[in-house]
Amino acid sequence: MAEHESSSLVLTLEVQEPVVVGLSALGTLRVTNRATTPITISSRLNVMEGDVRLIVAGPDGKHRDLRGWQADTILRQVVLAPNEQLVAHLNLLQTEEGSVFSSPGRYQLQAEFSPSLQSEAITSAPVEINVRAPQTDVERGVAQLLSDDKVRRSIVLAQNDASPTELALLAERFPETLDGKLAQLISAGAGEATAEIDSLDSLLSTAPLISVLKTPFSRIGRGLAEEFATKIAAFDEAKAVGERSDIDAALGMVKGKPVKV
Repeated sequence: MAEHESSSLVLTLEVQEPVVVGLSALGTLRVTNRATTPITISSRLNVMEGDVRLIVAGPDGKHRDLRGWQADTILRQVVLAPNEQLVAHLNLLQTEEGSVFSSPGRYQLQAEFSPSLQSEAITSAPVEINVRAPQTDVERGVAQLLSDDKVRRSIVLAQNDASPTELALLAERFPETLDGKLAQLISAGAGEATAEIDSLDSLLSTAPLISVLKTPFSRIGRGLAEEFATKIAAFDEAKAVGERSDIDAALGMVKGKPVKV
């Protein structure tokens, strides 16, 4: 985890390891208000709407600035109260410019976020990431399916039309992997499968994945977010303080709303 403070806003970047070439990787962005007064910022905390870019330094030392498929969307804003944060998750498999991690080696990754048109961009501190080649049969199997650019785009953009068969294979053969779980949710959101959720813990565990899939290009992601909010309401009675906090955090990341630090 790394963070960088600029004025009263702090941008934090985390990357879930291991990171494997050819497989999805989960990144987490947090924007926190450390001021004593509210601050209005963009809520478009993703690499697909123009307010976030990734700065990647590869094993060869070369730097790349990566942006996603730039959707033509209107500005969305939220008000961050003091000690509130906005949290979003990113799929670091690829952007429109290609793979984020194209070969094994040591990488340095930063994120830059533009909170508004009136304020300067803020940048996270660098995160050092060791990226390795697939090592197990499962990892090699997932990488093989994702070697098809149509399948990669389907996973990153959360779309089902271009490669439903491959997504079904990911979900069926590799259900415990990040890509398998994303494929399960995409298929469920498209009405081609059913997501098995039988407890609050299992529901909460899907929140980061739905945050990843809620892209501006995906009706599936938006539908999954709405379904999540409906399902969690069934668990949202007489909960302990800790559970209440977990529910608020999950709803915040799925709906793009601030939560308390």
